[in-house]
Amino acid sequence: MTVVAFRPTFSNGFVRWDDDVNLLGNPHYRGLGPQRIRWMFSTTHEGPYQPLSWLTYALDYKIWGMNPVGYHVTSLLLHVAGAIVFFFVARWLLRAAIGAWKPDMQTAVSVAATVAALLFAVHPLRVESVAWATERRDVLSGLFFFLAVLSYLRARAPLTPSGESRDGSLGSTFLLFVAALLSKGTTLVLPLILVMIDFYPLRRLRGGITAWFSGFSREVWIEKIPFVVASILAGLMAIRGQMEAGALLGIEERGIPERIAVSLYSPAFFLWKTIVPVGLSPLYEWPRDFSPVAWPFLLSGVVIVVLTALFIRFRSAWPAGLVLWIGYVIFLLPILVPFQAGVHLVADRYSYLSCAGWALLAGGFLLWCWRRRGVVLGAGMTVIASAIIALLVGLTYRQTLVWRDTWTLWSQVLTVDSKCWHALGGLGTELRRREEYDKAIETFTEALRINPDSAELYNNFGSVYTDLGQHNEALRLYREAVRKNDRLAAAHYNLAGALLSLNPDRIGEIIDHLEKAIAISPSFSQAHHRLGNACVLMARRYESQERRDPEQARIFYEKALSAYALALRFDPSDRSALDTVRQVENKLQMLP
Repeated sequence: MTVVAFRPTFSNGFVRWDDDVNLLGNPHYRGLGPQRIRWMFSTTHEGPYQPLSWLTYALDYKIWGMNPVGYHVTSLLLHVAGAIVFFFVARWLLRAAIGAWKPDMQTAVSVAATVAALLFAVHPLRVESVAWATERRDVLSGLFFFLAVLSYLRARAPLTPSGESRDGSLGSTFLLFVAALLSKGTTLVLPLILVMIDFYPLRRLRGGITAWFSGFSREVWIEKIPFVVASILAGLMAIRGQMEAGALLGIEERGIPERIAVSLYSPAFFLWKTIVPVGLSPLYEWPRDFSPVAWPFLLSGVVIVVLTALFIRFRSAWPAGLVLWIGYVIFLLPILVPFQAGVHLVADRYSYLSCAGWALLAGGFLLWCWRRRGVVLGAGMTVIASAIIALLVGLTYRQTLVWRDTWTLWSQVLTVDSKCWHALGGLGTELRRREEYDKAIETFTEALRINPDSAELYNNFGSVYTDLGQHNEALRLYREAVRKNDRLAAAHYNLAGALLSLNPDRIGEIIDHLEKAIAISPSFSQAHHRLGNACVLMARRYESQERRDPEQARIFYEKALSAYALALRFDPSDRSALDTVRQVENKLQMLP
């Protein structure tokens, strides 16, 4: 059923929203040689530290080349595998919750676990993680996360109604946890989730809070120490990667009231979209006129406070509710107050693990119907659950079509939010690729009307005029992009290119901008290549009769060789750089 729901992914391509940066324009993952593997385990490319995810991309490349179908098939298979493991996790948890070891309850438990796994697997909120090639890290880390939980349950869950436990080693659990962390850092919350499972349904933490840290309960905390250490290291690596990518926003960019408002909005948003999964979008843009006291944030705050109070109030009669609620918030912690980043308010992909608990809750409710209300109600609710699952399959199928290509992606965003300037900019870039320049100019103009402060818009708009050969207008837009954001490497690179086309005599300024681009993004291979070209141009000037200076010419030729070497290091497929290197080496040999 999961394959049916995500069947359109087999016809989807890559989208020019991170797929172009991570896959289409990134040669580093394409192979399994020592240099490639070293890069995978040392890079925080675009922010995340995800070496195992890069390894899966490398395997895809070895099998499929750059055919997007293979990449989507791999992501879907990983998601299916995760759903299967989640079924076993749900069965263990439900069985432990009700103490159902009797043969007559096993069928009911399995049916409930199946419903939980299907609700998790085919829900439309999963589409972004499965259908977006860049989000491979979600499905891979989710698989390892569920395997780690299953391993923990096999070691610690009671095996008999008397509470006898296997009490096995947690070595495999820890290794699976490390694999999850090496796939995506947000799985660092696992130790907290395991503690919640210890409280309920395993009931390893009993009595009052003071009793949790004495006697038998002390073991619960001691055994988590290696997991906490791994979590801390993964968290530090994640923060470092986001800082290097410039993704983390400071307090001056996003204040405390705004962060608190979004931290209350996110849990309410995902809960609502779990119940009513319509109007989903690849991008929920951060409002330009953001107000932390706007009604969606105030209403979300009220909902969160009320639900929290209710779960606490009924914690004795229904401990599962409080555990699921706390676990839900724990899963969302990495994206809440301290660590908000990017241009989005929320994102569907954040629900991948966080909303698994609601699927488990639905399975638990079905099991309750079977146990407490008899076969008739249990069978009736199973039929209703099947109908809901069938409806979700249809909604997921339709949502997967959104990720067919870049055009459908940004069109869906604008369907949900017609004022999304990121989507308008994305469509403008896509129109430029299609050489529909008049429409591209109109689209970028509208995007800049909505957000006149975006350096990215000015930079991408300038590329339209570069294609048209109108370099003066392109230069104006590139300069404005640099003025808006001096840390935008692409703008410095493009500005240098416009100067080369218009006024190559300003070679000093051209080199300055290229060096700035490289300082911002050291692995920017095209910038290294263009710097090499600029240095060759400067060297030729010193070879000319008017300014003949062989020593200066040699200096710039050698600088060009260094630039080309770096271009080839970061992009070994750059044949143009390799050919130019041979020409420069011949020039150096001919100099006196």
